[in-house]
Amino acid sequence: MILYTIYDHNVIFRDGVIGEQQTNANTSYSEINVDGIMVQVVQTSTEDIRVERIISTNPADYLNPKIQPGSIIQKYY
Repeated sequence: MILYTIYDHNVIFRDGVIGEQQTNANTSYSEINVDGIMVQVVQTSTEDIRVERIISTNPADYLNPKIQPGSIIQKYY
């Protein structure tokens, strides 16, 4: 099956149930600027943050391995 959508596959297929909403009150997302590119991040520890998504219209920004979703970045702000 091919599913063309803008949503992450984890949102659509969560725990075998299609369309179930995730309720995680401990997850706090924030948006920061990394090398001139806006990214949405979540804090994993006191020193590290994990990139959740890239907020950019420039296709070249998505090729930057430093800010790929899932990458761990040292907290610098």
